[in-house]
Amino acid sequence: MEPIKATLSKHRIGAILQRIKNGEPLEPESAAWSLIDCLTVAGVLLSSALSTEVHARPKQSGSGAGAARMLKELQGTIEFIGAMATARDAGTWDDFFEPTVTIGIRADGGVTPLAGFKQ
Repeated sequence: MEPIKATLSKHRIGAILQRIKNGEPLEPESAAWSLIDCLTVAGVLLSSALSTEVHARPKQSGSGAGAARMLKELQGTIEFIGAMATARDAGTWDDFFEPTVTIGIRADGGVTPLAGFKQ
């Protein structure tokens, strides 16, 4: 299988970052969201999550190692929220969740269900 060709630009990534910082809606480059649009936004949001000061733990020395560790720790939460989005899109949200869900994000990056989960 051939790789999918994707073009990224400093301008596009900067524009997405600026829209996030300004609290503005994110828009696709064309009329509809493409795979690269979605992955670009996901990457920019991940970068924002990794650099945010809201994270409960202090920053570790060696930013590369600390960021890699943080990414690994957050991966489970990202995948869980992705599964929730898939359930919403597939129309199966109500089979598993109440309209509002509360989770705890553990220090290891895992998810602890707190409220809004159906048994």
